[in-house]
Amino acid sequence: MSTELKHLLYHRICDDFEESLRLIEDNLSRYVELLLKVDEHQSWPIVIAVQGQDTKDATLKDFALLENAGLLESQTKFTHRNVDKVFVLTEKGKKAIGKIKAEKA
Repeated sequence: MSTELKHLLYHRICDDFEESLRLIEDNLSRYVELLLKVDEHQSWPIVIAVQGQDTKDATLKDFALLENAGLLESQTKFTHRNVDKVFVLTEKGKKAIGKIKAEKA
């Protein structure tokens, strides 16, 4: 049973990996666009909650992926009504932007 369970879990992880890889390949131009926006504006705020209600911003997943890759870092800011997450480029992100701009030139 433990060998069978091991194989089931292994195949599930492989399927998740392949799905994630397809997602990254399909959205690569979007990730580049987001990084360029952050670079252009020096930071990029996303409203996470307004008066305690989740905004369900779809771009938050994209920014989370870029943050997990070490290209962005974020800081959560609280106001009396909202919760914002402000993203800025890391050094690794600045190097990546430099390469992206060089490719476009």
